[in-house]
Amino acid sequence: MLLGEPPPHWRSLERSYQVCQRAHEQATSTATWLTEGGPRTQVGEDDFRLYFRIHPSEIGEIANGPPSLIALHGSCVLERALVYRLVSSLRECDAVVVTCSSDVDIVRSFRHKPAPQVLKISLGTSLGIQTGRPRALLRAALHLDQDTRIVSCVSRLIPHKNAHIFLELVSQLRRRHKLMGILCGDYWDDYPSGIGGAAYREWLRDLFDSLKLERHLLRMDGSLSDDELSLLLGGSDILIHPSLAVDENYGFTPVEAVACGTPVIATGYGGMKDNVVHGLTGLKVRTWVTDTGARADFRSILACADGLLGDDAKLSEMREGCIVARGAFSPDDAVSALASMIHHLVALHASGHRRQCVAPPLDPILRSSRWAVEGMEATWPQLEPSVAQYASSPDPVNARQFTAVRRFGRQTLRDGRLSVVAPDVRFSGPVAPDEADLLEGVGDQWLPVESLGRAQLDVVTRLLRAGVLTATQSAP
Repeated sequence: MLLGEPPPHWRSLERSYQVCQRAHEQATSTATWLTEGGPRTQVGEDDFRLYFRIHPSEIGEIANGPPSLIALHGSCVLERALVYRLVSSLRECDAVVVTCSSDVDIVRSFRHKPAPQVLKISLGTSLGIQTGRPRALLRAALHLDQDTRIVSCVSRLIPHKNAHIFLELVSQLRRRHKLMGILCGDYWDDYPSGIGGAAYREWLRDLFDSLKLERHLLRMDGSLSDDELSLLLGGSDILIHPSLAVDENYGFTPVEAVACGTPVIATGYGGMKDNVVHGLTGLKVRTWVTDTGARADFRSILACADGLLGDDAKLSEMREGCIVARGAFSPDDAVSALASMIHHLVALHASGHRRQCVAPPLDPILRSSRWAVEGMEATWPQLEPSVAQYASSPDPVNARQFTAVRRFGRQTLRDGRLSVVAPDVRFSGPVAPDEADLLEGVGDQWLPVESLGRAQLDVVTRLLRAGVLTATQSAP
């Protein structure tokens, strides 16, 4: 049976649920072999449990029930301890479903024996390249010249999706190209992190005004039909997806853009590490973890977009790459994989494969920080181990890995104490005298790393790992 439902008005989870519904129907309508050499048998509604969402109180029921297949969604990051408890309740005839390689790594890191069964699927998309000429149609619909470049960002408008970064990128790109930016999505006013959802509206409005984007940016709400979304994505030159949402375990919009034949420039984080093929369907920039949250090389997104928009041959080549790659994003494949796994688990259960998955105790997270972090990131020590797996590399960053650094967010330094405010995080804490001196010298401009001495490089590394500085691998 299929258990759990998506919350209302959450498009990506609604689409995920549709895949599970279809898999449930396929599994119960197709006969299979439960024992080798035995007759083909119809799998019944009560022969398995497919959990789209599982409540913690239901975990104890797994060991004594029919085989279970459980979708984890973003739980590996948001509820790591709960996922450990869940996996420790699995048997050989149970499995979890994930949508990115990072989640596979997280589940494997618990070191259960026997190793739990982990099914990684690509949820796919029903969107695709429209007939006709979407680029010409979109420009005509928006009353734009046919030679106008269009860069789009489609996401929920919350701080960690970084719409504010997109606005800054449009401001820079429109100085180099004849360009229109399109920001499509809805606000989440009670979002519990960063400066808060309602305040984020004001932040974006003030940024829009200060960057003078009224003639260079269009706003669309998130209620587009599939045909309208296909036209928007297929008619854009580039989709920019600068998300650092901690539980970005798939990234539907980049997948949809690729399926529509449009290259994606994205953060190399979570699902985007799998679904954007660097150099073929788009470009990815580096992400890393700090003491105060995740960070990304957003300046390299600018460099990547600038390079693609100025190179018709490369842009065309990547569109062709998207057309080749879109076959990997078929919902039918996800449905078949889920249905096949259900049959496999039922067969294992019938043949007595029911050993419990056992793991060593989960290591407690004991770390202190000089930084007082507000909002959701106040639980950052619990999030960081999994976020590190989602980032480009789990290893700590070093100043020598970048070409330039600058201050992160809006900073106030007074009496040896630093306060930092950014849309996605607010934090404060003490800084050492050498750190204060370096911050005064950096200001808000990019500081070339090659200009720093050894002692300064050590200070920069400290401040990068604290999240006080951000960095780029592009030319400053």
